Amino acid sequence: MPALQTPPFERLAERPPIIIVGMHRSGTSLLCRLLGMMSIHLGRDLGENSESHHLQGLNKHTLYAVGADWNTPEPVIKALQEPAFIAAQAAYYRTHVFAGVGGMRYWGIRWWLALRRGELLPSWGWKDPRTSLTLPAWLQLFPHAYVVHIIRNGIDVAISLHRRQIAKSKRWRVHPDHQDPRGYDFRFCFSLWETYQTHLLTYRDTVPAEQYIEFRYEALLREPEPTLRFMLSRLNVSVEETRLAAAVATINTGRLDNRAYAAAYQDIIPELLENPLMRALDYSGQ
Repeated sequence: MPALQTPPFERLAERPPIIIVGMHRSGTSLLCRLLGMMSIHLGRDLGENSESHHLQGLNKHTLYAVGADWNTPEPVIKALQEPAFIAAQAAYYRTHVFAGVGGMRYWGIRWWLALRRGELLPSWGWKDPRTSLTLPAWLQLFPHAYVVHIIRNGIDVAISLHRRQIAKSKRWRVHPDHQDPRGYDFRFCFSLWETYQTHLLTYRDTVPAEQYIEFRYEALLREPEPTLRFMLSRLNVSVEETRLAAAVATINTGRLDNRAYAAAYQDIIPELLENPLMRALDYSGQ
């Protein structure tokens, strides 16, 4: 049986978490890094993509329970329409969310000890694109959580996914996440964005408006300071001006120009620009 939660689960509700959702390669890592610079605790056990290994493991548990994976999301999207499945996953999260070694690694030894002494919780949360799928179970556990949804142009997401697949395949050891041959198909990469993004947009209706913050990756790069100020005000988080300025200074606005990479996909892009979801999100003219 897992060790007691640190802090006790009842105290976690005192400061609802900030849950970052968005399709893979949509800027969730950038957002996680920026919020971390502004003293929001998003995990001390962050991996290559700024994801807490512990929280990622909990999400994987839910996906694997129904034969889903990050690039095969349909089974878990379907399963999470069933209240019994949602309740079972929420119960699992409650037992394991910050228990034992996993909880210690998420908080880090300093915060773990401080919270055991009864100190106040910091602003906290996590980023893992898999939460885009498992969010209903997390919201049953934390009904007052803030949900921060970042959206990016589907063609740019597909380009990033496709290029990453090719780059990862050249390594001497390919991680299981990148062994799926479908990842070499640019159209599949785009369809994966479409599946995730269609599902993510349902949260506009199911998450209370005062808890749901939605913005564009392009806006974060084009107007970083007002975009971050808007987000922080919605999250009720106050940040020192020096920290905000330091975070803004790290943003590479040059990443807005994706023409050099897009050139390799010009035979497909015109067709994808006509996609109904691209049109609905006002990306069809880009």
